[in-house]
Amino acid sequence: MRAARAYGKTDRQTAVMVSSSVGLVILLYDRLLLRLAEAKRCLVTRDIPARSEAISKSIELIEIGLISSLDVRQGGDIAARLKIHYDVWIAKLFNANMKASVELLDEVEQEVQTIRSAFSQIEQANDK
Repeated sequence: MRAARAYGKTDRQTAVMVSSSVGLVILLYDRLLLRLAEAKRCLVTRDIPARSEAISKSIELIEIGLISSLDVRQGGDIAARLKIHYDVWIAKLFNANMKASVELLDEVEQEVQTIRSAFSQIEQANDK
């Protein structure tokens, strides 16, 4: 088990070292999607402490990872719109935790997947 964790950590570190800025944002979205899936599993199993932790880590990824990576000077309107999305996601996650709402988690997950897909298309266009 420790070997698997060590491999996972090394794999993430390698991915971060070789990623572009767009690639790093995609990695953040991927981690966020994993945390949201974890929160949904915990909701179904009624594991309240684990659900709260998964949602807290989701919010942390948004605040520390996604919001802090925004550059409003260079990103202009797009960065401002992303900030609004991120703020809405945080509010929905707080409500999802308080109301034990799978629906709110699903909403956030869908929105994350949509924006992640757009970033993936940007990355593919940059690779050409």
